[in-house]
Amino acid sequence: MTRDEKPLTSVRKLVLGAHVWRVHLIVRAGLRRDSLSTLVQRLDVRDGARDEVDDPARLSRIVDKGLSVFGLRPRCLILALVLFRVMRERGIPAEVVIGIPHQAEDHLAHAWVEVDNVDFGPPPGKGRHEELVRYP
Repeated sequence: MTRDEKPLTSVRKLVLGAHVWRVHLIVRAGLRRDSLSTLVQRLDVRDGARDEVDDPARLSRIVDKGLSVFGLRPRCLILALVLFRVMRERGIPAEVVIGIPHQAEDHLAHAWVEVDNVDFGPPPGKGRHEELVRYP
């Protein structure tokens, strides 16, 4: 939390956490049913609803912490898609980016979210990855 962020109440944390898990379930079901491009289109909900949590960095921390339980974390693609949806719901112009490491020795890709070409994770974010595809 930065100095300018006011702390969230316990009720607000619970509501946000429940929403993140609801989106997580939507993403998991969508990955089984849809192509990635179709799923991103379905997740692109722009209702522009603003609340006290509309900072991309803070939302990234909330999603990462909310979905990391019992020492387990979902894969980067799931985290990125959940973060994308949560940001887009708030009118934030997020994009999902998928890339591979520069001079890759294998086919392991990584997904992250950018807003105005600024990386907001999930960790390690863009790092040394080169963009392969971007979904607005």
